[in-house]
Amino acid sequence: MGDFRASIPGWLDAVNLESLEHDNAYIFPHDGIAGVAVRHLTLVDIYRMQHPDADNELFKDRFPTFIEFSTRQKVFDDTVNFLWYQSLEYDAKSLIKKMLFRRKIQKIDFSTLYSELREFIARTYMDAIGSSGRMREINISYWSDMTGFIDLMGIEYGWTREETLDTPYRQLIQIVRKIMKRKDPKKPIGSISDDIATRHMLELDKQKGGE
Repeated sequence: MGDFRASIPGWLDAVNLESLEHDNAYIFPHDGIAGVAVRHLTLVDIYRMQHPDADNELFKDRFPTFIEFSTRQKVFDDTVNFLWYQSLEYDAKSLIKKMLFRRKIQKIDFSTLYSELREFIARTYMDAIGSSGRMREINISYWSDMTGFIDLMGIEYGWTREETLDTPYRQLIQIVRKIMKRKDPKKPIGSISDDIATRHMLELDKQKGGE
């Protein structure tokens, strides 16, 4: 007997996408955004972008709308800075290379750049703990989240600090979720497809309640 969830609109597509992206995180050493070859985000990359001093519009609580992306100069500047830092062309010592890189980005169709940038960030956070993927619960901070990852991977696999911090986030978060499930098989671990199935079942319950 097949899985009843396969009849839920969008569920099977989400399952197939999750499977593909989980494998892609390991198969492809680099990613691409509108023709720009970029590194996978690491923990250090993510927390650098989220740091208040960075003030990067792409890594705040809400991703910019397309109108903001196409009309606000700061959003575009933040996009260029982000792409430059993640690109395989990155050279911290060359202002000329960065200037030429900016000109290349300016020639890219804005709708393509916006959609692919948004998809890149969504892929990165797809398996992140919490529905938003940003893990922004209000807790007292006794150490950085990066320290938590370093500690966990050191205990579980004997990884060094550098090995943990250099591992692409998309790979690292999959490993962490596997560890969580191994330690507690009953622990629920959500996914996009799970969210689709849950919303569908809630809608069915709502419809039955209205009958």
